[in-house]
Amino acid sequence: MALSTRDRLRLMADDQPVYFQDKASGDGAGSVFFLSHFPLYPNAGTAGTVAVSGTALGTASYNLSWQHGRIAFGTAPGSASNNVQVDYLATTLTDDEVDDAYTYAGGSANLEQAAAELWRIKAGRHAAHYSFRDSSQQFDRSDWHKACLAMAKEYEAKSLKTAKLGGAWVAGISIDEKDSVVDDSDRVSNRFRRDQFRNPGTSESLENLEAE
Repeated sequence: MALSTRDRLRLMADDQPVYFQDKASGDGAGSVFFLSHFPLYPNAGTAGTVAVSGTALGTASYNLSWQHGRIAFGTAPGSASNNVQVDYLATTLTDDEVDDAYTYAGGSANLEQAAAELWRIKAGRHAAHYSFRDSSQQFDRSDWHKACLAMAKEYEAKSLKTAKLGGAWVAGISIDEKDSVVDDSDRVSNRFRRDQFRNPGTSESLENLEAE
């Protein structure tokens, strides 16, 4: 089975969906609960399985804001310990972040560039993790940040190789637009072109030099 482009990028960025189970205790009044992770946006906006007191609820009984990891119940769950349970898949990167990286890289022509961008995003999220020593133990949490930057650099190098093998491409105006500017009889040559090969203080024109 072929992977979708989004799934391929998640694989390259080591961001495969992970199963989570959140539990909370209702109080008969509060109807809004926040998940511990941002759920992966699945079909029809459902969050896997949402259950209250062991009974799975249909999507009509709650509203899921997957952008904020929030579930709002139509009826507040009753007062009981851990009677609210949500089973769902979550990832580090949101779908929007993956899609934006894909667009930034210019589409499917160079997925390595998109993967490099995703690793840089992950590096930013680990930037605040610092190393410390506790008694006789050393915790090198900053290695997460270094590892993400190293992977971004590796994919960046692969993207350059892919671009080289695939042929050069240039963004900007089209050839037709360029030709229309060149053929414009009212166009004044830019200064770099007008003064090309001219020595300061001389009166020789570019045409004279070309004639010689």
